[in-house]
Amino acid sequence: FPANTCGADCTKLWAGGGEKEGDKQVVAMGEFPTKNVAAITVVQLGQSVQLMVLFPILVFMVKSYRVVDPDDAAAVSSYAGFLASAFPMGMVVGSFVWGKVSDRVGRKPVLAIGCTAAVGASLALGFVNNYYLAVAIRLTSGLLNSITIMLKCIAGEILDKSNSALGMSILTLGWNVGTVLGPFIGGVLQCDGILGISCQGALSIFERKPFLMAMGWTAFLSFISLLISVFVLPETMNKHRHVYEVIPGDAETELAEMANGANDLEGKGQGTGGENAQHRTASNGTHSPDEESAGLIKEEKPEKKEVRLLEHQQVLIVLATYVGVALVFILYDEVFPIFCAAPIEKGGLNFSSQDIGVLIGLGGLACFPFSMVVYPYVVKRKGEAWAAQVGFFMSSLMFLGPPVSSLMADQEKFLWAFLLLLSFFRNAAASMSFTAIITIMNQVAPEGKLGELNGIGQGLGSIVRTVGPASGGLLWAASMKMHVAYHQFFAFSLMSMISAGVYYVSTYLKNSEENVHVHGK
Repeated sequence: FPANTCGADCTKLWAGGGEKEGDKQVVAMGEFPTKNVAAITVVQLGQSVQLMVLFPILVFMVKSYRVVDPDDAAAVSSYAGFLASAFPMGMVVGSFVWGKVSDRVGRKPVLAIGCTAAVGASLALGFVNNYYLAVAIRLTSGLLNSITIMLKCIAGEILDKSNSALGMSILTLGWNVGTVLGPFIGGVLQCDGILGISCQGALSIFERKPFLMAMGWTAFLSFISLLISVFVLPETMNKHRHVYEVIPGDAETELAEMANGANDLEGKGQGTGGENAQHRTASNGTHSPDEESAGLIKEEKPEKKEVRLLEHQQVLIVLATYVGVALVFILYDEVFPIFCAAPIEKGGLNFSSQDIGVLIGLGGLACFPFSMVVYPYVVKRKGEAWAAQVGFFMSSLMFLGPPVSSLMADQEKFLWAFLLLLSFFRNAAASMSFTAIITIMNQVAPEGKLGELNGIGQGLGSIVRTVGPASGGLLWAASMKMHVAYHQFFAFSLMSMISAGVYYVSTYLKNSEENVHVHGK
């Protein structure tokens, strides 16, 4: 059976055959990979918790380390920003490496390394009492963390066009569940907190180590992710085995196996003289008489020249959009808790860590209907690019809400209602934006470059996540030193303007059917 070199545009054969539509072969899409999607969703949840668990307690961690005067709000916010930046700072280096490594050795081993690092770092952070040691732990954890990159790659390799909207929505739902659990674990799981947990006797260690309870649960979730990555998930990396497009029939599966077997033999330089002769004949663009008379071969498409990632316009637009949305949301996620914890006379809300945890956690509930109902509906009707634009537009308006809430700080019930609504919109906008842009990123990746592209995207995102928290802390500190009325609007107005710029760039995004480099589905 002649060797096929049809490349990324070759139509893939799925079990169950297909049907004829005019002169074009329509291939049936695969069944929804329920088990694998469920597995990566649980891992995504654990990763989300690991990232979100610190936000309600960062300010209080810095105060407990006594690295600065706990009453100096500006200094505390700056140090909290640098601590938050340590994790993505490590990912700046690691992301560019792990993506390429996974394209060579596979997704599973790289994912397992990331989960193992998450377990160790979470436990270590619960025990330390030194600010600089905490920074070192977060830095090392980010360097070894490859979880997000691998989950994006695996999702791109197990989903096809017929189920990518639903699959990516479920994966995003896992992240959103983590955004609920993370702040709850960090802000609520404390000794003598609102849950009334008594830390006496054997639990007295949690009294001495006030952040160990939260970080211990975070480590447990990361350990579950490690077990899933090792024992549940299969290796999904595309092996680039060429598959023929054949006319549906009783011998369809057998013919596909013969073709792939011939590819294997050719690649190893094995096979009988007759088989090799057929391979040579295929290279001249002809087929054997038996094959032509049987009508089994429809077309062989020439191998396409490999496209360099950064020469592809849509790749550049997707990367720019991803970096922009990552920047504005990390700025918001850093500044918002600091704003909530700031005294009312300083333009804040004077919230406790438990108040912040409950607020952020409840706001994450908005992601469930958006991920499972609204997003798939919007993508079906308008496409991923339009869904991303809606998310960016929503976020540009939503970012102006927090400073407005400070004007009603003395009206508790109305304040909480407004903040919950604001939190719902924040998570809905993030759900639409990130799900759409990650889906498009997987679609524009050239054959064999999925890991590298996601690594570049995550690396660039990590750069802004490194700059973002520190910049957020400095922005808030600078606004507090302005000594002018309504200074709390400064940082949030800047976020709104950046988001508006990201919206403009996103208008150049294309939907899946317009992207020419589709990762082999």
